[in-house]
Amino acid sequence: MSVIFYYDTVQQQAAEFLEDLRDTIAGVQALRKLINYDSATGGLEWLHRPRHYFQSNRIFNSWNAKWAGKPAFTSKDHHGYFNGRIFGRTYLAHRVAFALENGAWPIGEIDHVNGNRADNRIANLRVVTRSENARNMGLSRANKSGCSGVYWSVKGREWRAQIAAGGKKVAIGGYQCLDDAIAARRLAEARAGYHPNHGGRCSQLSADLVAAGLVPGEGA
Repeated sequence: MSVIFYYDTVQQQAAEFLEDLRDTIAGVQALRKLINYDSATGGLEWLHRPRHYFQSNRIFNSWNAKWAGKPAFTSKDHHGYFNGRIFGRTYLAHRVAFALENGAWPIGEIDHVNGNRADNRIANLRVVTRSENARNMGLSRANKSGCSGVYWSVKGREWRAQIAAGGKKVAIGGYQCLDDAIAARRLAEARAGYHPNHGGRCSQLSADLVAAGLVPGEGA
């Protein structure tokens, strides 16, 4: 047997072994043998992994010595979500947490109710559609008013409010007072079914910005 053929055979066997393992965690019962979830804190922890999950004693001993009993899913992606790898495949921590708590993988997206993507307590996770998820977003870093959908129009010399509805941006109105623009935006959010947490607690933030002279206030 040539070295190249032997190497390819070993690689193929390893790939098949991993694929078999991945298939086992399609059911949540198998997942519960690998990871412990604390629903009160949102923490995930690697459990001691049995020998049959490994191709050799060396890997079995090495993995458990390094990871068993340690925090799991501690890496963060560029969106701010915790994630981790199981048998070579990456999973998002909040989806794993939901599956472990509820006994099934979530169908749909998971929304972090309080807007904190690092908070994976079960009380902070809910299954939503994409459009529902979009109605509970944090405040954009580019926002200058302190409230989603409210901006200062230099040309009109007024605060303008708008909202996304039906896939389009809809103008709400123009206002001389920032608080009036915020109130109009909040009313439109309620009518459109936005979550109360959408955009964060913008009223106090906006007031602080005006007080600091960072944005125009009433009569500007």
